[in-house]
Amino acid sequence: MMVLSVLQKGLISYNGCLASHPLVTKSCTSAVTAGLGDYLGQLISRQHTVDLCSIARYATFGLLVTGPLAHHFYLLLDHLVRPGERGAAIKRLLIERFGFAPLLLFLSFYLLSRMEYRSLFANFVALFWIMYLANKRRQAVKKD
Repeated sequence: MMVLSVLQKGLISYNGCLASHPLVTKSCTSAVTAGLGDYLGQLISRQHTVDLCSIARYATFGLLVTGPLAHHFYLLLDHLVRPGERGAAIKRLLIERFGFAPLLLFLSFYLLSRMEYRSLFANFVALFWIMYLANKRRQAVKKD
């Protein structure tokens, strides 16, 4: 019962911050989520040491790019497609998937590689190589 009370108070406080300072709250949430995601990824991949610089890069990207960009994109989306409009959900989904998602993916590849002092070209080659190998493996499993 006490845990529920603490969680409820935390949620009320978070919602209050969202109402009073939406951009800052969303940016900080994005930073924590990105940093935690990178940390958990390192734990899952069983690295011997935790790369704090990597966690800081992802948290910085969340704070300075993902949070503000998502905040402003969804405000713009609310103006472009009114929520009560006919077919609004599918329109919003299509705009987000074909407009915002590719932009955010490109920015994450570009900016995170720059923060790691790697080239964008090397990241794309690595991505397509992984996709190629996964496809070959899937085809081999399919034949068996």
